[in-house]
Amino acid sequence: MKTSTLCVRVDPDIKNDSEKVLDNLGMSISTAINSFLKQIIIHQGLPFEVKMRIGGLDNIELMTEQEMINEFTSGTKEYYEGKAKALKDFDEEFRKKHNL
Repeated sequence: MKTSTLCVRVDPDIKNDSEKVLDNLGMSISTAINSFLKQIIIHQGLPFEVKMRIGGLDNIELMTEQEMINEFTSGTKEYYEGKAKALKDFDEEFRKKHNL
């Protein structure tokens, strides 16, 4: 089989962590990249969804139920560390911002 060389720059930590995972799967990076490129051909695009994570409750209508739960519960630790607002303060700001 004829081959072509592909040269890409990647973060060394990402490369090393990926190699560990792939090694556990019995696969080389070269094999994984070939599989990825084949999937691009099959899907006629990336074989996974690519989107920006729009965080925060400003975009609550775009969030899944699990994202909302994560967003609400992630503040608990921050609140007790003094890095987050009380719900009543958040509610006031949210209502003002959205004219509610």
